[in-house]
Amino acid sequence: MMRHDEAEPEVTLPGTAFYRMRAEQTEKEYEIRVWVPESAPPASGYPVIYLLDANAVFGTMVEAMRVQSLRPEKTGVVPAVIVGVGYTAREPFPPDRHYDFMMSVPEGELPRRPDGATWPEHGGTHDLLFFAKHLPEALTWLYQ
Repeated sequence: MMRHDEAEPEVTLPGTAFYRMRAEQTEKEYEIRVWVPESAPPASGYPVIYLLDANAVFGTMVEAMRVQSLRPEKTGVVPAVIVGVGYTAREPFPPDRHYDFMMSVPEGELPRRPDGATWPEHGGTHDLLFFAKHLPEALTWLYQ
């Protein structure tokens, strides 16, 4: 029988880097995951794909890009840098995402939730957009 030793390191994807960044306007901390293709970049540089919900989908996106961009002439997928915005929580869809992804709406205007629970705190889309808008310049100095 095999046991998982909690002291062992987590699995990492080759070519990835991990950063913690704090949004100045909210002091909220985000985990930023970056994957850079192994191939030489084109003269114009790699395109960049930004994605949210990195806790849940970053690994899937990296593997899809890695495999599909091996033969761009066949797949139409050119190598691109993947930048994922996630959270410090370990679950795939942490509660913080409700605040970040939902616009500010009065509670009475929201539909009833299927489980009958109250809606989590929301209204942070403007803050997340501000953070995301400044993310490329924050990462530029790392990848020049």
